[in-house]
Amino acid sequence: VERSFDRDPAHIRVHEHLGSEDPLIRALACDLLREIAEGEPQQAYLDDLLHLLLCRTLRLHSNARHSAPTARHALAPYRLRRALDFIETSLGKPIGVIDIAGASGVSRFHFSRAFQRATGKAPYAYLLYRRIAAAKALLINSDRPLAEIGAACGFASPSQFSRMFKREVGASPGRFRDAQ
Repeated sequence: VERSFDRDPAHIRVHEHLGSEDPLIRALACDLLREIAEGEPQQAYLDDLLHLLLCRTLRLHSNARHSAPTARHALAPYRLRRALDFIETSLGKPIGVIDIAGASGVSRFHFSRAFQRATGKAPYAYLLYRRIAAAKALLINSDRPLAEIGAACGFASPSQFSRMFKREVGASPGRFRDAQ
């Protein structure tokens, strides 16, 4: 499996198989390979990337007709509340989009689209947003070690915590804490 992902994402050519070069498909494929190559992929992020890649491919290369979003694509308020509650109580656990969709009681594919419509964020982006917010609160209000805070907020390793925190906040967890 590792040999399948040892390519430099800059050299990926998806048009050879699909018949055209789509920048979004290329970007999603590169992100997917990069996340796997880094060795600490977040399952929810991989789920979202695969879902987006599949949807884009089907949209471009199928004969399905696209219709405007309707109310039937919305997530019922009680289902959204279930999903949000599940996320809040599971921040420290390794959860994926499938888990969140299951907690809300809808299929993963319907859930992803409806959740984004309801919150303005994809499920993984919202989960990451909440994990970073929880980490910020712990960094400000406790003296716990950084690795312990990262684990408590659901990050797989200290390096993943540091990388994701810096990407989202613009500073490492340690610098953020020092600035407070």
